Amino acid sequence: MVLTRMTAASSRLRRPETDDGVVAIVVAIVVVGVVVPLMAIVVDLGLTRMLAGQSRGAADAAALAAAGTAKANESTGDLSQADSDARALVQANLPAPPGGWSAAWATCVDPTPLPTIVGSGSCISFDSMLKRVRVTVPQRNVPIAFSGVLGVSSLHAAATTTATWGLDPSPTCALCVFGNYTGGRKGVQVTGDNVLVGGDLNVSSAGSLIATGGQVRFGGHRYGSGTVSPTPIADTRPIGDPYAATLDALSRTTPNGLPVYGQRASTVPPNSSCAPGIYQDITNCTTITGNGTYFVTGRPGTNVNVSLNADASQVLLFFTCSAGGVGPVVAAPCSPWSTMPRLVGTNRTITAETGSDLAVVFDAGLTRSQRLSGSGFGAGGLTINGSVYGPNATLGGSGSTQATVNGHVVVAGVSFSTFGSSGTTVLQVTVPPPTPQPVPDGPVRLAGG
Repeated sequence: MVLTRMTAASSRLRRPETDDGVVAIVVAIVVVGVVVPLMAIVVDLGLTRMLAGQSRGAADAAALAAAGTAKANESTGDLSQADSDARALVQANLPAPPGGWSAAWATCVDPTPLPTIVGSGSCISFDSMLKRVRVTVPQRNVPIAFSGVLGVSSLHAAATTTATWGLDPSPTCALCVFGNYTGGRKGVQVTGDNVLVGGDLNVSSAGSLIATGGQVRFGGHRYGSGTVSPTPIADTRPIGDPYAATLDALSRTTPNGLPVYGQRASTVPPNSSCAPGIYQDITNCTTITGNGTYFVTGRPGTNVNVSLNADASQVLLFFTCSAGGVGPVVAAPCSPWSTMPRLVGTNRTITAETGSDLAVVFDAGLTRSQRLSGSGFGAGGLTINGSVYGPNATLGGSGSTQATVNGHVVVAGVSFSTFGSSGTTVLQVTVPPPTPQPVPDGPVRLAGG
């Protein structure tokens, strides 16, 4: 009986044969499912991070070198040496990729390059207006050791850096067009600064838009086969309004401290000598005395065309709209239903007051086309020594005479007709080149990227 009980007990203590190998299976599962993926993460991603750091260092060095060279060559605008310096610094800091550097640069793609690309590919680009250079290191494949077991076929390392060799101001312009530019078959020449067009840029065959000492940038689409020089650059940044605050102040108060709107607008008899004031029309002024503002309102129910029969020196011509008609005609803000005065160019000169930039202003609501270059037989072109501003006005017309503006032109649109003589210059805008701004913390600054 005792022997029988001992045998039964030993039978109960012995491991069943069906448990053999379970530990080995569990260990294998852990190794394959946990350890190997961790090795992939630690080894392969660590290698990727290391190579990405090397790429970042190369991009930083290249961008700084290119910015320094671009600054040194700023007077000539030549960016080819800056491009070469950037490539050389990348190549000096990184091993050559398979196929060599030439192929790598040629196929390198930056999704958001700056407007100017000098060499092959798009991975080194410049914005000379905002004094920036952007360097993207050609993407390099990272050799993988374990990630293939996770279905990852390849990893990549790359880096992008942007450097600047000056301040980052808003773009300045001699001709600023908030909306569309339609040059027709006419010529426009701008000297000393940029042409900025917020909308479409359309220059028809035989027409031209030439910017000397600046760039041509547009925010919409490019149309037409006319000449645009230099090559226009797509740029969707909004155009700042440099005169908005000034316009608000001018339209509210006259020099004698009274509000403009609501004041009576005088009529001018033929052959009159005129002084600063509020007029329905100044065409009859054969003498225009200076040192003040002439407000021109037009007349209710009539789209008045205003031309000058005398030179106007030391003045500001401010075109607005009118109200009344049954009773006295008074100055009033322009609305879509207003009848609006139009300035039509004649062979006269308008000169802004000393210390003032603006010579001709069109009120905020004044949308009628203005014809500085004149229109029709015998019409001449104005010479304006000062700036022209109309935030909702359009410069246009079909005349062939030239208007000359020695100042800025800031308008809503440009729309010259395709009719009449083609290829003639109808507008010349000239401003002094913008004053270079000092760099506060050294000749080259790393802006990040």
